[in-house]
Amino acid sequence: MEQNRPVLSIVIVNYNGLHFLPNCIASLQDHVPGTFEVIVVDNASQDGSLEWLKDNHPWVKLIRSSQNLGFTRGNNLGARAASGEYLLLLNNDTEIQASLGPLLDLLRFNSSIGALGCTLAYGDGRLQESIGYAHTLWRMIFSWVPLKRIFPHNAAFRRTVAATSSLYEKPFVPVDWVSGACLLTPLALWRQLGGLDERYFMYVEDVDYCRMVAEAGYTVAYSACGKVTHFEMAGRAWVGRRAVLNSTDSYLTFARKYFSWWECVLLRTFLPIAFAGRAATCLLSSLLMRDKNSHEKAKAFGSAAWRLLSGSSGRA
Repeated sequence: MEQNRPVLSIVIVNYNGLHFLPNCIASLQDHVPGTFEVIVVDNASQDGSLEWLKDNHPWVKLIRSSQNLGFTRGNNLGARAASGEYLLLLNNDTEIQASLGPLLDLLRFNSSIGALGCTLAYGDGRLQESIGYAHTLWRMIFSWVPLKRIFPHNAAFRRTVAATSSLYEKPFVPVDWVSGACLLTPLALWRQLGGLDERYFMYVEDVDYCRMVAEAGYTVAYSACGKVTHFEMAGRAWVGRRAVLNSTDSYLTFARKYFSWWECVLLRTFLPIAFAGRAATCLLSSLLMRDKNSHEKAKAFGSAAWRLLSGSSGRA
C-alpha cells in the first residue's frame, strides 16, 4: 500500500442529519482501526450540519452540494475524493458498535470479496433485515402482498432475508446483496464498476451494485462480525409518500436494466395490482381506525400503482 494512503475511506451522505452526526462520527473514531478518512457529502442541508462539522471535526473532508443529489449521486461524488484501499458507504443515521477490524481482515485476506455487509440493528435493538435475495420479477411482485406473513421464510415471497434467519449469526456467508446503509468494497473494484448507477435516486442501488459485483466474478458476503445501529426512518411511523414513489421509480429502472421486455410488461401489470391492494387495505384501515398514517399510505400506494401503469417516472 502506498505510504500515507489510508486503509479505509468512509463516505457519508448527509441531508439535514445533524441530529445523528455527532454519535456517528464519534463511533468511527472509536471503532475504525488503522488510518482512515471520512468524506461527508452534504446534500444542501439547512440544519447547521456543515457548520457543526467544520467547528468540531475540521479533519473531515467536506463536499457541499447546492442541491439534494440523492443517495446514489452523493456517494459517487464522495467516492471520487476517496484515496483508501477500501471504501465504506455509511448512512449518516448509524453508529458503529464494534471494531471494523474483522471486516477489513475479511477483505484483506480474501481478494474474491467484492462487497461486504454486516449486522444492522434498529435503535431499539431489533435486528434489521440487511441482506436479501436476487430481485426476480415474481419476487418483486409477491414481496408486496401478505403472503410473506403467511410464509415468513419462503424466499419466493421475500426480497430480504427474514430477521429470524440463522444467516444473521454467520461470521461469513455469501448472499445476493447487502444493505447500502453499511457496505464495504475495494475502492479499485468500485472504480472499475463505475460506482453506483446514477439512474437510481434512492433505493435498490445497493441491490444493483451487488449484482454488478457478482457479475464481475466477485463474492457478495455478509458477516456478523461487524455490528452497526441504523436508526432507519428516525423513529417515524412509516417512510412517507416520496420514499414509496422513489422505490417505484427504482423498480422500473432495475427492470429496464435487467429484465426482458415481457418481464417489464408483467411487472407493470401485476405490481400495480399489489400496490392497489395495499392502498385499499390502508384506506379501509384509515376509515375504521381514523389513522392518519394509513390514509397517507393509501394515497402513496395509489400513486405508485398509477405511476407503474402510466409508465411515468421522476422524482416525487
